[in-house]
Amino acid sequence: MLKCALIGPGRMGVNYAKVIQQNPSAELIAICGNSVETTKRNATFLNLPLYFNNQWDKMFSDFPEINTVFISTSEWAHLAPFEAAVKNGKNIIIEKPIGISPKEYESMEKLVKAHPQIKVMVCHTCRFDQRFIHAKQLLDAGGIGEVSYIYCRRNADIKTAARVMGKIPMSYWITAHDIDLLRWYLTSEVAEVYACTSKRSDHFLIVNLLFKNGVRALVETVWLGEPIVGQQHSRMDIEGKNGKIEINISSPSVVQFSSENTTLVDEHDFIEVYGNYTGTTPNMVNHFIEVLSKGKKAAVDFNDGLAAVKVCEAIHQSIISNNLIKL
Repeated sequence: MLKCALIGPGRMGVNYAKVIQQNPSAELIAICGNSVETTKRNATFLNLPLYFNNQWDKMFSDFPEINTVFISTSEWAHLAPFEAAVKNGKNIIIEKPIGISPKEYESMEKLVKAHPQIKVMVCHTCRFDQRFIHAKQLLDAGGIGEVSYIYCRRNADIKTAARVMGKIPMSYWITAHDIDLLRWYLTSEVAEVYACTSKRSDHFLIVNLLFKNGVRALVETVWLGEPIVGQQHSRMDIEGKNGKIEINISSPSVVQFSSENTTLVDEHDFIEVYGNYTGTTPNMVNHFIEVLSKGKKAAVDFNDGLAAVKVCEAIHQSIISNNLIKL
């Protein structure tokens, strides 16, 4: 039985907590948040001991039986709880990106190498989405022949981006999803990066990637306008010599329209079905629990998270220097 703690009870953290509580191989012991108000508002309904003001060391002291920590703090607040979890000998499941600068992820890399007994897994949720999994299966089956080019678009909006703008380099934000998918699909690492934005607006990224196996990819990320219902905001086109795979994840299956507001329900990510949670996030959390409780091989680990942020940093440096960056 895994004895789990959650650090960071935001939207994703609370979803992780719900899944842990319904998994028979895991038990959620305690939750640690930042502010008292936000932690109580988000996590009181879970009926667990709550810790505030980032007092994770006290949580570990009070509950030494904790062996696994879910870290879902804000993108810029991963390093401190990561260091605390390693110091206390806990396995770690951490939100992407693992860090937002070389200083952060290199520090994490040193800790992981110095403590090989600790397992670290990274929440690159796309690897647990049935649409992306199906595309991977089709790709591996070879039906489209040798892949030459991939186009990715993962566009947000200005309101969603406002949470992170000015707090992290935007190259580390949602672009990390596509970097991880491309590495997974191509089983190859990035060799060169050239990225650009606009002098008029830094609300988009255009990223050209060359992989070591010769495949080129274009990643487009835009967070310029207001939220718009029904737009095709996210897709991936995989071009092969004998065919093509298209993945469109823009449209949820259920959309509620009314005179006052419009609600989109993405049942692929997280939805309750008669008391049980299903979707991409539950798939991921349950998989990580199996890795730690049953010795299953992890679908995505620290090295995958590390490779993704190194490319994010190369994108950031390419924009700053307006030069091609070689990895």
